[in-house]
Amino acid sequence: IILVLDTKGRILRFNSYMEELTGWGLDEVKGKNWFEIFVKPEEDPVIKPLFKKAIDGIPTRGHVGCIITRDGREVFIEWYDKTLKNKDGNTIGLLAVGQDVTERMRTEQRLRESENNLRLLFDSIGDIMIVASLEGHILFSNQTAKEKLGYSDSELSKMHLLEWHRPEDREEAKGIFAAMLKGRRNDCPLPLWT
Repeated sequence: IILVLDTKGRILRFNSYMEELTGWGLDEVKGKNWFEIFVKPEEDPVIKPLFKKAIDGIPTRGHVGCIITRDGREVFIEWYDKTLKNKDGNTIGLLAVGQDVTERMRTEQRLRESENNLRLLFDSIGDIMIVASLEGHILFSNQTAKEKLGYSDSELSKMHLLEWHRPEDREEAKGIFAAMLKGRRNDCPLPLWT
């Protein structure tokens, strides 16, 4: 999107992509208030101060905001802006360039929901479950592990899998872990040090 607003937030011009995306023709909204047509009223307390900052010459790069299309759909746009000045150096408007990030935002939301569901499933397992990096550093564990082992997430995140084995078994454990990484071993017969 390429959008030009005056210092009051009135629409001066925008490109054909904005027309295609929103369903509004420039001739229909030129001179009208951007906020009244394209911004949800509940977002005014965030968007209007950002607009004021941008008009005052403080760029608001990377802000993601929602615009409303003619048919009422919500489209998420990542905005970058620059003040426009006349030959005397006075601000006369704002040039805003926006990218439609709606699909990215929806994908991120689905990913968050999926992670939450996975976490709930992982935490509901009654056995100790620990996930570690290929190097053996603990990445996360389920609730059962924390309860039965008595460690917090932050304590576990500083630990290595070898710490769960008795000192005299750690060399053999290193070999077993190496074999497991190569797909040659599915079990860990060494007793864990509790």
